[in-house]
Amino acid sequence: MAGIRFFYGVHVVRNIVAKGQLYTLLYRIIEQIRKLWYDTLYEVITIKGEHVMKRVQVLLSTYNGEQYIREQLDSILQQDYENIQILIRDDGSTDRTVSILEEYSKEYSNVTYYAGNNVGVINSFFDLIKCADETADYYAFSDQDDVWLKEKITMAVDKLEEKLKAEKKVIPLLYSSVTTLVDKDLKILPYGSIKQNYKATFGNALVENICAGCTCVINHVLWEILKDRLPQFTMMHDWWIYLTASFYGKVIFDTKSYILYRQHGKNVLGGRKSYLQELSLRLKKFKKSQGKFSRQADEFIRVHQISSKGKGALAYYVAEYKKNLKYRLKVVTSNQIIRQRKMDDLVFRLLFLTGMR
Repeated sequence: MAGIRFFYGVHVVRNIVAKGQLYTLLYRIIEQIRKLWYDTLYEVITIKGEHVMKRVQVLLSTYNGEQYIREQLDSILQQDYENIQILIRDDGSTDRTVSILEEYSKEYSNVTYYAGNNVGVINSFFDLIKCADETADYYAFSDQDDVWLKEKITMAVDKLEEKLKAEKKVIPLLYSSVTTLVDKDLKILPYGSIKQNYKATFGNALVENICAGCTCVINHVLWEILKDRLPQFTMMHDWWIYLTASFYGKVIFDTKSYILYRQHGKNVLGGRKSYLQELSLRLKKFKKSQGKFSRQADEFIRVHQISSKGKGALAYYVAEYKKNLKYRLKVVTSNQIIRQRKMDDLVFRLLFLTGMR
């Protein structure tokens, strides 16, 4: 385009000179130079834009993870997405984890780690959020014992970019996906690759977390909100991220898995059980977390100073249901405050109705 304008400009100048229109000639020359410069600059920016990859920073927390941390790091370093930085926080390991991190940080220029006090997994990830690189475009969260498929980051970034383009404006975004459950030797477990088609909403986030932290990738706008408004209490760091994203922006839930989610020791989820076994397990699980749903909702209201209007009303229903019979009935009858699985949803409503939550 710039070349065409240049030759067109030469032709115009010749015609003007022939007519002796000096002032017009000077004006047209200046105007032609301006247009030529603009078009050339536009073409350069466009060409470069096609090749510039958005920067992704992986936030990884470790604690006594010497057994599997090498596999985890290798799978991140072998991603087919090139522009990746890895920031690791060690949460007071007493095994060889730190020496392994030191080894990787010396070998790979895009791997950085720092050692901290033992504050637990939630606060360790929150510290990573606070220490993250403010120039990154996206932030991906990682456990210490999984294996990422090589296209994991590429697929997440593609989905996020597509969503931003569709929205036609910059909004907070969270990407998450299903996982493939594997044993300690990376063999797929029974029912380990079941596809879940979850509907991610703020009402769901108030009573259930469907976004496993190891699958989460957030954009810069959501990171800005998170780092400035971290809670004193939450049930899990990824749950807080899901709450925040679903309230302020959008959540993309991918029904395809790009991660081998290792189950070992206390981390084992187990296979499918009978209806009565499932019901019994859920009752026990819900009773253990008694009061935590409302406490987390109350903390979300406090941290974000949200009103009781619009989506904020749902948080007030969950936070105050024990004190307010009207709110309790709102929770039990709401078609917005829901859990994804029918059995879970039934049990949770019964417990809320009886005030056991």
